[in-house]
Amino acid sequence: MLIGALADVHGNFDAMTRAMERHPDVPFWLCVGDLASRSGTYPEPPKPLYWIKGNNENFDRIAELEAGMRPCPTLHYIPNGTAVDAGPLRVAGLGGTFAPTFFDTPAAHLPHTARDDKRRHFVREEAEACRQLGRVDILMTDEAPGPVILVGG
Repeated sequence: MLIGALADVHGNFDAMTRAMERHPDVPFWLCVGDLASRSGTYPEPPKPLYWIKGNNENFDRIAELEAGMRPCPTLHYIPNGTAVDAGPLRVAGLGGTFAPTFFDTPAAHLPHTARDDKRRHFVREEAEACRQLGRVDILMTDEAPGPVILVGG
């Protein structure tokens, strides 16, 4: 099975669309975060795109998506600690970054202001929810797991 993968689009929707159009045989695409443009807009992809939040998103728009508002039929947001069926695969997500000072804060209580939005982090309850999901074929994360140890040879 073919799967398209994207990361850190940061609003370059033209490049994203060109990549999708160059690979018409790819039935759906995954994105590991940082999809929004600087102005906080999201794309209308020509193919199904399943994505998790990164640390550079429009978190107010994500809150709207979590409340059931959907921008277009081909854009599928995966909230932290949840999984969706993407074709024959079960895809889960833990988006955002790790911040030790906020890790034990309930997700609903993460502070957010116009200048500093802590919703860019994942928290313990979301990580634990991922552990309870059962069968998952692909786990997408915005931040690499740590520690990362490279062994040369």
